[in-house]
Amino acid sequence: MSFFDTYGNNGDIVSQVLSDVLLIQSALSKKVGNYIHNMATFFRGLVVGFINCWQIALITLATGPFIVAAAGISNIFLHRLAENIQDAYAEAASIAEQVGTAVVTRSDGRMALGRLGALCEQLKELNLDGYEVILVPSGAGRQRLSFADMQKPQAELDGKACAAVGQNNLMALYDTLFS
Repeated sequence: MSFFDTYGNNGDIVSQVLSDVLLIQSALSKKVGNYIHNMATFFRGLVVGFINCWQIALITLATGPFIVAAAGISNIFLHRLAENIQDAYAEAASIAEQVGTAVVTRSDGRMALGRLGALCEQLKELNLDGYEVILVPSGAGRQRLSFADMQKPQAELDGKACAAVGQNNLMALYDTLFS
């Protein structure tokens, strides 16, 4: 019963259950439709095979169980592999965060200082919680650069030139925000 105490109101529970039901319904409807289509195609091909060349159809029926068994065994191994990968992700204590141009700059091309400050605070909290946080800055390409003042937009420059100069400014800004 403690699960229900964590939500503020019944609307949260209802919306969570509804989203889970819709997710399951969409997954099942696709799988069931694909299964019916594939089985109909198989039996149609088997009937055509018996009509045109019954020897090949007979060989297909004889080897079918082996193919199904091999598929089942590979499915078991793939399922175990997926579980191991999920467990490894759950145990990992590292988080890599890539910050692109859309996060770094505003629509007018200037630095989005508020957004970067909030991001750095969140990353600091994760670091204090024991996670190794890796910041991958990939965005400075759209930043309009003014060498005198980073907040004054200048004429559009080549994207690579902006990124090259912008990364230096960005790294200096990150250094200030993380300290």
